[in-house]
Amino acid sequence: MKKITLVFLILWAVPAAASDISFAPTTTQGDFRNFSEDLGSILIYRSIGPAVSLGITGFNLGAEVIASDIDENKGYWKKAVSDRNPPSYLTNTRVTFTKGLPLDLDVGIVLGKVLEPAIPYFGAEVRYAILKDKALVPGLHIRGSYSQTFDVNQLDLRTYALDLSVSKGCGLGLKITPYAGVGG
Repeated sequence: MKKITLVFLILWAVPAAASDISFAPTTTQGDFRNFSEDLGSILIYRSIGPAVSLGITGFNLGAEVIASDIDENKGYWKKAVSDRNPPSYLTNTRVTFTKGLPLDLDVGIVLGKVLEPAIPYFGAEVRYAILKDKALVPGLHIRGSYSQTFDVNQLDLRTYALDLSVSKGCGLGLKITPYAGVGG
């Protein structure tokens, strides 16, 4: 885990190699809307894990690297980056911290950065365990999240999400917990 965290921190600290967000003068409202929808779907603070409460003493610290495929040939992507040459995928690095609270509530924060173009962001989440994962009952939680870009010229993007997740731990001495979620 120490090596993964070190690699993540190095990636996060490296400045953007080639481009930043800088909209071309020919960018239309439609271009901006399409770009914002694509980028918003990448920056949204998604739940990655089972639908169980961490409990009052529980916490989770995670480091993630996510690659998102984009259509770099779309005009709105070319108009959005300063060198007019967007990458074919965006590498999104982030650190998450989640803390369990009483009454089956959990809260979490995220600090992330898309590496090229350089787009730092932060976010927060609140989860409530509706059902606890028991012998015959799956875990079920509802979750609200928020994320926002910062320190990006010409862009102030915010995302909000509400989702529902379900998971069921497998017995038989295995530590496998399949999970699924839906939201928007």
